[in-house]
Amino acid sequence: MNGELNTVDMVRTVQEAMLRPVGNAARSVLVYVSGPYTHGDRATNVLTALLAGRQIELAGHSAHVPHYGYFMDQIVAREYEAWMTVDLRMLQHCHWFLRLPGHSPGADREHERAKVLGLRIFLSLEECLMGGTATWSPSLSLSDHMSGGR
Repeated sequence: MNGELNTVDMVRTVQEAMLRPVGNAARSVLVYVSGPYTHGDRATNVLTALLAGRQIELAGHSAHVPHYGYFMDQIVAREYEAWMTVDLRMLQHCHWFLRLPGHSPGADREHERAKVLGLRIFLSLEECLMGGTATWSPSLSLSDHMSGGR
């Protein structure tokens, strides 16, 4: 499949990541996870964002991952701008903003809004995880998940 994940593999990977216990229950900040969705392979983009959100949770924080909309869209489809309205509304409740790499006009809009809101902005997952009070575990890095080295 040329590195692309099918839906079954994506769900299995997310399930495995979600079953790991969270070490620190204190959720001091809410992190908005922003990144590509419609450009590139959508399933890979969703998986990348969900795993980043889980890493943030494992570091002791909470994550808002708008990519969860992928699953809602399977039930009731919304237009792009309707999703952007919801996402930008949710952004105002967050403390930190993580911009995942990749081309995304929507994530660029979210990034600009995060600046206006004065959120603490991170341009990599590692930077975001190190920005908190918890210690980041390289053994649970996003790249490990993506390469299959769980």
